[in-house]
Amino acid sequence: MDYEDKIVRLLSSKNYVPMTCEEIASKIRAPEVHEVSQLLSDLTRSGQIVRIKGNRYSLPDVADLVVGRIQIHRSGAGTLYPDDASHPPVDIAPNHTSTAMLHDRVLVRLIEEPIWRVKRRRGKPNDGPSGKVIQVLGLGPHRLNKPTRPAWFFEREKYGGILCDIGSHQFEQFLTYSGATDAEVVHAAVGNYNNPDTPELEDFGEANLVGNNGAANYVRLDWFTPDGLRTWGDGRMIILGTSGYIELRKYVDIARDGTGDHVYLVDQQGEHHIPVDGQVGFRFFGELILDCLNRTEKAMTQAHTFKAAELALTAQAKATRIAG
Repeated sequence: MDYEDKIVRLLSSKNYVPMTCEEIASKIRAPEVHEVSQLLSDLTRSGQIVRIKGNRYSLPDVADLVVGRIQIHRSGAGTLYPDDASHPPVDIAPNHTSTAMLHDRVLVRLIEEPIWRVKRRRGKPNDGPSGKVIQVLGLGPHRLNKPTRPAWFFEREKYGGILCDIGSHQFEQFLTYSGATDAEVVHAAVGNYNNPDTPELEDFGEANLVGNNGAANYVRLDWFTPDGLRTWGDGRMIILGTSGYIELRKYVDIARDGTGDHVYLVDQQGEHHIPVDGQVGFRFFGELILDCLNRTEKAMTQAHTFKAAELALTAQAKATRIAG
């Protein structure tokens, strides 16, 4: 019996627990680990086995995984057509297609219900707590890493100012989460608090907006992330509604968890923590590529894109310089 047969028999055995390459090599008494590693790679590529968390190996059906080719639809959703013809096609929600493209060979984990259902507008749940959005508060701190920056980074004419630079993301998110299609900039300010040697740099910025649906927005941007933080910035967003609020801790949960993508939800039923790191795909990028290919507007409409850019430019133009 060759090693490939031994691997398949081991993984098919009743009491098998997913193992690493080294553990499998030891179990089948193979003297060369690199030979087992190559066989595992070949079996993985062919779809006979799968590599799961911790670089361990299993049979696809045991791990509730299905291998096949994906068909991407214009809605952003997908359908997996399994290599195993006896397995029915698998529907994939738009927010679970990750970066997969048309006809890619992919591995799909079967789940009974989506973890986070979304409407056509990205990021908005179509079930769960209801209510009207009152305010979106966005915090965009960044680490300056001054010695690594090119000269143009400190020239306002070239980088555009802090509200245009990193504020544009915040204004787009306000439109998305509030549902507003337009907004008025009622206050904006910028400053240079700690970088007198680069006077054109704005290391702080803030703005208040009011959407055409009455939703309020406050954004704060800065280049003051301290070296003690394990990532480049502690990005936060709080969405206040009439029935509760959501806080997004995007990149880190400080002093607790180094992974990002934490959702905290408080509603009439209680307090909820939803860790979504690795659970929700990056659907925007795939949808944007499909928009370019198909001339559609699934990722976001052009009107939405231009409005976010317009708000950033307007806030920057109206900003009062309060320091430096």
